[in-house]
Amino acid sequence: MNDSKTVIERLREVIALECKVAALNDNGVAIGKALSQEMTEARALIPTAILGHHDRMRDRGKKSVAPVRNGVCGACHLRLPISHAISLNPSHDLEVCDNCGVFLYVEATPAVEASPILHRTPAKRTKVSKKTASASLAS
Repeated sequence: MNDSKTVIERLREVIALECKVAALNDNGVAIGKALSQEMTEARALIPTAILGHHDRMRDRGKKSVAPVRNGVCGACHLRLPISHAISLNPSHDLEVCDNCGVFLYVEATPAVEASPILHRTPAKRTKVSKKTASASLAS
């Protein structure tokens, strides 16, 4: 059984190769045999159902794989349902965004260092005598 993490990595590799091929085609340069062979080898490692979904998304001009950051899909930028976001972490199954249909993976986020908490000190109040207060009101 294919692990979802390896399938996502292979899909991302295929997407990178497709981008290289598209860039070569835009420049009018012929696609090298090595690059096309590398792409067919990478596509052969992905299950056909997942590859078919990827091809349909690509034909529509959309991404087929997106990271999840803070419970938000990286493609449509909509918050995932809590139950869906929780099932992403330990899962060996591929998860698909309910809103846009892309394959989801949890992106490893770097640890954020805790910044020191700064406490505000209240401003000191000056005491005003009754004489100066009444004098300032009178003028």
